[in-house]
Amino acid sequence: YMYIITPRGFRAKVTQTYNFLQRKREEYDRLKEEIETLMQENHEHLKNNRNPLR
Repeated sequence: YMYIITPRGFRAKVTQTYNFLQRKREEYDRLKEEIETLMQENHEHLKNNRNPLR
């Protein structure tokens, strides 16, 4: 079995791959920002409450 891709099909695959990677990069950036916010909130909470088990 041999898979033959036309120039048009190749361009379509490249476009799909680019769009997929772009979406994943945006998702990564959003998650990274959310994690940084949560870590900062946690740090502030720990700083203000020296003994978190109380």
